[in-house]
Amino acid sequence: MRSSAVVNHFYIYAMDADFGPFFVKFASYFPYTAKLCINGNEWAKRQAAKASIGFEALDSGFATCEDPGREHRRTNRGFGNVVTGRRSIAGTARRRGPALSMIALHLQCGT
Repeated sequence: MRSSAVVNHFYIYAMDADFGPFFVKFASYFPYTAKLCINGNEWAKRQAAKASIGFEALDSGFATCEDPGREHRRTNRGFGNVVTGRRSIAGTARRRGPALSMIALHLQCGT
């Protein structure tokens, strides 16, 4: 007999000063995996604002930018390190609070 099962996931939605809105998705079954989802476009907009680079924002990026070359260099240098470096993400998750410590541990284990 074939049957289907409903898999439950739990979501935590939050706002971060550097990354903007993000969410964490937790599985309700073993091995209790977690997925951290951040938006690179939102990160780039926040970094441009911190660097005082003028821009007009769209939902998915920039409509116009005062200094596109400078923003491009900042984005490539900064977000690439955050996203590709497991330690960078794990460190960020750990600093954001105890709820994200599990994610930091999960990322450091390389799973």
